Parts: sequence; C-alpha cells; structure tokens
Amino acid sequence: MSDGGLATDLLSKREREVATAYASGASNKEIARDLGLSPTTVRSHLRTVYSKLGVTSKIELAQTLNDQTGPREDRDRSEMAADLALELDDAIRRECSLASVLRIISNHDGSLETTIDDVLKHALEICEAEFGILFEYHGDFRVSELRSRGISPVFRNWLSEVGTFKIEPTTGVGRAASELKPVSIDDVRAGGVYESGSALRIATIDHGIARSLAAIPMTSGNRLIGVFSIYRTRVHPFNERTLDLIQLFADQAVIAIENVRQFRAIQNANAELESRLEREEASAEILEVISQSRDDDRPVFDVILERAQRLCDVTTAALVMVRDDGMQEIVAHHGVIADTIEIYQSGAFPMDPKVSFGARAMLEAKVVHLHDMKDTDEYRAGYRGITSLVNNQGIRTNLLVPLIADGRGIGYLVLFRNEVRPFTPDQIALVETFAAQAVIAIENVRQFKALESLNAELGERVEEQVSEIERMGKLKRFLLPPLRTPLSRPGRRSC
Repeated sequence: MSDGGLATDLLSKREREVATAYASGASNKEIARDLGLSPTTVRSHLRTVYSKLGVTSKIELAQTLNDQTGPREDRDRSEMAADLALELDDAIRRECSLASVLRIISNHDGSLETTIDDVLKHALEICEAEFGILFEYHGDFRVSELRSRGISPVFRNWLSEVGTFKIEPTTGVGRAASELKPVSIDDVRAGGVYESGSALRIATIDHGIARSLAAIPMTSGNRLIGVFSIYRTRVHPFNERTLDLIQLFADQAVIAIENVRQFRAIQNANAELESRLEREEASAEILEVISQSRDDDRPVFDVILERAQRLCDVTTAALVMVRDDGMQEIVAHHGVIADTIEIYQSGAFPMDPKVSFGARAMLEAKVVHLHDMKDTDEYRAGYRGITSLVNNQGIRTNLLVPLIADGRGIGYLVLFRNEVRPFTPDQIALVETFAAQAVIAIENVRQFKALESLNAELGERVEEQVSEIERMGKLKRFLLPPLRTPLSRPGRRSC
C-alpha cells in the first residue's frame, strides 16, 4: 500500500466487513449471525483488525475507518496491545449490559416476564450463546420453564406441553440443582444421550440443536429457586471467566424474581385487605337493611344479590326457592336474563338431586361448586335444565350455596359465570355469609308475620271477650228486677 492509501486497504474484505459492523455497534454474536461466522472467528478477525490498524478502542476504530488520509506510521502495535484493547471493549460492554440489567430490575413494574427476558437477552449477547432457559425449581428435582429466549418454536412447544417435569441428577441442569455450583458441558451430544433416557437432554439436542451448555444454580439464601442455563449451538465450551459472568446474570435474575415476588406479595396483601374491608362493609350494610325490613325480605335479597354479583365478579346472582308443586323458582335476581328465569319457571329443575345441582345443595346442605358445567355427568346425560343453561345461556362455571335453617336447606344462592373460571375460597366463604344473612332475613320476616298474626288473633279474642262481657251485662239488666225502697211499717215513726 502507498503512503497515501486508505486505512481499510490494510484489511481483507472479510476483515473490513467485521470491522465496519463492529464499529457501528453490532455485537460479536450479531456479526456472526449476519456474516455466517462463529463468534470465535469474529473475535479473531477483530484482533487482527486492531493489530493492523493500531487502534485501542471501538471509537478509535470507527474514526480510523472514516479517515481518508490513511493510517499513521506509528500503528505498528503488538498483538498484546490488540488483545488488551479487545478485552477493554468486552469489559466495557459487560459493564454496560450489567448496568442496563440493574436499571431494569430497579425500575421494574411487577412484570417478572419482562425483567427476566431482558436479563436473558443481555446474558446471551455477552456470553455469545444462541438461546437460554430459566428453569423454576419445584423441589425433588422437578422443574418447569419460567422464561426462555432464542429457543426454536418446536422446543418451546415441547416445554409448554410437558409443563413441570423431573430432571436427572446426571444432566447439566440436574447437576447444577444438586451440587449448587456452576456446571459447564463441552458437548451435550457426547456420552450416550439417547441411552440416558433423559427427556430434557434429548429435547435440548433434538429440538434446541444444542452443543455446549452452562447451567448456574439460582439460590435465595439456602433455598434453590431455579437454574439459569444458556446454550451454544456449536461446540464452544464456556470458560471460567464466562461462567463467572453468567453467575452475575443468574444473581440478577434471582434479585428480579425475589423483588417481583415481594412486590406481588405486597399487592396481594393490599388487595386482600381492601377486599376484606369491602366484604365487611357489604355485610354491615346487609345487616342494616335486615334491621329495617321486618316485614319484607325482598330489599335484603336485592342488596345481597347485588353485592354477590359485584364482589364475586359474576354474570348472574339469584336466590332460588321451592314452589308448592316441588319445582324450583327464582324469587329474586340480579343480572339474570329472562330466558334463564323461564328455564326455572318451566319446571326444568325438580327437587331431585340426580338432575338438579340446586336440589343436591339443599338436600345435602352443602356447597356445590361446578368448575365447568359442561364437564359434568349431568350435562353429558342431557338433563334439560342443565343443557339449556349451558347451550342456550352460555353458563359454564356455577356456584350453589344452600340456605340452611334448622339444619335443612330451604333454598340456595346461585352464581353463574359465562366462562370457565372457578370461584376462590374467599369468594365461596363470602357467599356462605350472604346465604346465612338471607336466612336471617327470611326468619325475621317469618317471625314478624307470626307475631303480627298472633297479635291479630289476641286482638280478636279480646274483642270477643269484651263483646261477651258487654252482652252478659245487658242480659243481667234484663233478667234482674229493679231495686225498690222498703216501705215503713205502720205504727213506727222514723227518727
């Protein structure tokens, strides 16, 4: 090259491509992917570029590539200088990635998935790996995929289908879980993979096309919470320095998981407190309505059903009683559509526990909770009322809570959902409280009306007695002669 030549004339075509991409901000992994090289080859090219051009940083590399006057005469650097420069670039890149991860964790919004995705992204980039999986540990060598990045769709589907599964202590992930220390496997294909019978190891090779593996245990205190594993699809073992780096990312993932769990625990505690206060407020309001409704239980039912529908997030809430003909009837409702009322009024639900969940709840005096009405023997048997609710009204999840008076069921509260979403234990307990309050209202009205009836009967008796007394008085006056003044005897003088 002449003294007036360009700096890039010192480089081969491939070296210029690698140098240009690297100076533009691309990582070794991205350059390897775009140019069809391995990250190791990319690093080798960069080492040569740094040595030929005599630069010591990415910034200086970019400036030199843009310099049209040619390289300086003093650019004859040693290979050691080039290695040190690349090491410095790598160190800066690692620090930037770790700083980014720390910012993500400190500014998290409670989304564990987003945080772990970012940790995995930076770990794969810095460690020049193709994909990574964070396994959540459930004890007894049972794990499940918490998050993953870069895996093939078929591998992702496999992890989703198997869900929680057991790992062998001899696998890389199993060793990390049992030994609680980093594990590096040069080539996971070596050593009789298919003879081992390890489902995870076989899937990692067949679906993930993995070769080299690094697995890092994730611990919180003395508790193992997961395994942070990253994979290369070529035989390129992870060295000690890289394992230390992966350990840093695994530690950040632990911090993220624990932070999110604590954040969610606080959220759940606040939500539980708010829910409890709301339930207590609803119960107090219902009791107040009960105290003001001595002769009419309908206002109480209206308040109970409205609160049940809102607090339990249901489509429909209703109170069902038994008619004189032995059929069930909706006597109060909130959110019920006319067709549902018609199904009950048509006599579709007799007091037969074999064909009616409500009858079963009343006769057995216990809660009936149907996670999916479509997945019941009664629906499959084609009982008219049940199939009508499911097929015509779209009702799937159902909760029936009996009203118990003197040890027997006198009716029930029923809550419908148009999707498969079971009720929580707290929601069931709340509806049981509402059912007890409905019984109180019914009994209060019954007793009040019985007292009114007794008072009316006593009043009638008093009136009858008064009339009888008046009648007897008139009779005495009629039968007895009038009183006469005695006559004075002859010959006697009064004094």
